[in-house]
Amino acid sequence: MIALAYLPQPDIIIIVVFAGYETYKRWQLRRSGSPEQRPTTRSAAQSRAGRRVYLGLVAGAGRGHDATHLVRTLG
Repeated sequence: MIALAYLPQPDIIIIVVFAGYETYKRWQLRRSGSPEQRPTTRSAAQSRAGRRVYLGLVAGAGRGHDATHLVRTLG
């Protein structure tokens, strides 16, 4: 963790690592054909609303990240 603190965007690296691991697990689960892979019974309106909320949160987090970023100079 200390080494990651010296990179320009250590939080992005951590997110990418965890997202990659989760994607790998889901891909393995999808290929196994287990019952957890049954489709959900959400309505189209619920799905659209959920996507809008999610994208709003992502945009807000990205904006906050950009607004609070401090440029570091070494040396």
